[in-house]
Amino acid sequence: MTYLAVVASIFLTGAGLPLPEDVALLGAGALVLRGWARLGPLVAVALPAVVAGDLFLYAVGARLGRRLVASRRLGVSPERLAAAERWIARHGAWVVAAARLVVGVRAAAFLAAGALRMPLRRFLAADVAAAAVQVPLLVWLGAAGAAELERVAAARLWLLGALAAAAAIVALRAIATARRPSARP
Repeated sequence: MTYLAVVASIFLTGAGLPLPEDVALLGAGALVLRGWARLGPLVAVALPAVVAGDLFLYAVGARLGRRLVASRRLGVSPERLAAAERWIARHGAWVVAAARLVVGVRAAAFLAAGALRMPLRRFLAADVAAAAVQVPLLVWLGAAGAAELERVAAARLWLLGALAAAAAIVALRAIATARRPSARP
């Protein structure tokens, strides 16, 4: 059940849910730390889920984006559209690979790749190559980061106490300053 939840959350965040899929991958790493999942199998199910979410966006772009981009509402002339298609034909693989690694850019880049008719094989090759680096790294960082968070959580009472003491000192000083008569000539 844990792996199915991970796959679903990663696919949904990758397919456009307004939350970066990086958060889901980092959260999956926390499951490894807790012992609720193992790193190898988790990465094995997370990688195809990431690529499936990306492929969904590509397909939406291929199906619906073309009409939107070609419409006069956006002000894209047929010449500019042809130039964008030539550019994506030359540089699309690098754009897809770089977009896979940058939060907030992925969805737009993958929709554009579909809308501008980037060949599916090139899209998948670039996306899988970048995801094969990113997914294991983020899951591992999630596990390592969760370990650090547990250490921070253990110290949080001390930290909250120190912050409360500092706030009390600042408040008392402000009260004392406000009560002091001002020295006017």
